[in-house]
Amino acid sequence: MHVPALGWRDLALQSLWEARFGLRVIVENKARAAATVEFLQGAAQAVQNFVYVSIGTSGHPPGRVGTRSVSAK
Repeated sequence: MHVPALGWRDLALQSLWEARFGLRVIVENKARAAATVEFLQGAAQAVQNFVYVSIGTSGHPPGRVGTRSVSAK
């Protein structure tokens, strides 16, 4: 993970948390995570394609286009 605003460079957050909690961990950005939840359990589960737009002040580009063909990391 690389988060310049926090001074993090090449931080292995996923493996650190997996070791700490003994569970599988997925680290994802908030827009993609929110769109995935809409795809799996929310308003987008009944449609073939959707666009999720995340508007915030984080300085990152908003949005994600989702389709029914989703693969796990």
